[in-house]
Amino acid sequence: MATWGRDRLTSADERALAGRISGLLWLAGAATLLLTLALPGSEVERIEVVVVVAALAVAWGATMLLAVAWDRAPLRLLHVSTLLGLAVVAGMAAATGATNSPAREYTWFVVVYVAFFFTPRQALAYWLACAAVYGAPLVYDGHAVDDNLLRQLVVVVPVYCLVGAVVVAGRELLAGLSRQTSELRFSVR
Repeated sequence: MATWGRDRLTSADERALAGRISGLLWLAGAATLLLTLALPGSEVERIEVVVVVAALAVAWGATMLLAVAWDRAPLRLLHVSTLLGLAVVAGMAAATGATNSPAREYTWFVVVYVAFFFTPRQALAYWLACAAVYGAPLVYDGHAVDDNLLRQLVVVVPVYCLVGAVVVAGRELLAGLSRQTSELRFSVR
């Protein structure tokens, strides 16, 4: 397992795929964030903030999807985008209901994305960051404990790691099979 993920994001094709998927996740997040405003639920006091953030997410997602030359872009741009996503989730959760905000569920985008594209160690760090974002209302919402946030964290944190580990293992299995196929092709020639 210590060697898992060493080849992540080394090819131009994989970097392009990771960048485009990041862009699609931003666009999906923006669209669903706006959709939540039209649905019944608790009152969102700062609707204009949500709309502005959604518009910025569309711009960022479109840039990631269409304007970045991923074969030449630094890999840290993927990390910046992912960290920015976590910051946006934390902010949107605070603006749209704290412990009752559906925005906290966007952390799942990060859990699965990093499990597939980043090394296992990096993914673990991101999963813990997702847990911190999910649990952030404990810092500013006096009702977070009463709203069962601690109980939710006891479930969510291990599930992040379990689901992420399944994706990491599956990805590594596919990568191993791909390497074996390449080796067989080379040995037959």
